Amino acid sequence: MKKDEIFFGTKGLTSTSANHIANMAKELYQTIEKELQSPVFYRTTVSCIDSDVAKTIGVGKDKAFLDSVEAKLMRMAKLKSLIAWLREAIKARENMLAELRNLTSQDYCKISGIEWPEYESIITAKDAPEMRPALTEDEYYGTLPLEKRNRYYQLETIASTLGKYIHENGALSRERENLKDVIANPNELLGGDADALVRSYEPTVTLEEIDGLFFSLQAVYRDCQKELNAMRFDCEKACRESQLQVQMEYQVALGKYNDEHAAEMSVVNDARRKIANALDVYVTKENQRIIGLKIVIPDSLKEIYEEVNSIGRKKK
Repeated sequence: MKKDEIFFGTKGLTSTSANHIANMAKELYQTIEKELQSPVFYRTTVSCIDSDVAKTIGVGKDKAFLDSVEAKLMRMAKLKSLIAWLREAIKARENMLAELRNLTSQDYCKISGIEWPEYESIITAKDAPEMRPALTEDEYYGTLPLEKRNRYYQLETIASTLGKYIHENGALSRERENLKDVIANPNELLGGDADALVRSYEPTVTLEEIDGLFFSLQAVYRDCQKELNAMRFDCEKACRESQLQVQMEYQVALGKYNDEHAAEMSVVNDARRKIANALDVYVTKENQRIIGLKIVIPDSLKEIYEEVNSIGRKKK
């Protein structure tokens, strides 16, 4: 916040006035900028081929224009410098107000040189309760009997193996569709005219046979996936119950801990409440101070500021 104070003083401009001056300066430099853009340094005329009469349709810039360019560029630079200063000042005020809104009690203690009251200064942290870890999926499966745990791994393997084989891009699914194409188009013509060849395809199994295998594997896959999902549900349920259990245990322990140290903690809480109240007072006063600050104009920008300001008064 302190770094932004450089823009302000007791005398100067409000943010509204600064924004108005910046807009005026922008209009002025844009006029100069437009004049300096794409200057033409030649005259353009037009005439009929059988006539000596020429009509000027474009007048180029002269020596006087060239002599004025540097001064105009410097004037643009001054106007832009004034705008930059005013815009940064407006932004600085907004930053200061935002920082003030986000000020915490701990921040206020640092500003005021006050020590923030910690519970650890009265109560030793070593006797504070800690939440024990809840059951994880790995730990749950680790508690299963050997056969049940092995069954879980078997189901995962079977489901993965069958799934890859019978799903849309699996080998059996793909070749089943190819067999349908062969049955529908048993012959293929290659080449043309007298050089044409016919390629023939003859199924080695019936579509009914491959369908029988396909649907049988699908049934096995569904049963396997159903049993696997049931085991996963049991795992999720156990983990959720464990999480709830450890949270309940922790809340009970924390309540007991707070009861045992209520008196000591009350001292800290009272001190923190006093700091919070002091913070509210500080924020209110500081907010009024920041809003009341005026944007100062540096000496190097005063001349161009007065010029822009006088033009603004004339327009009014």
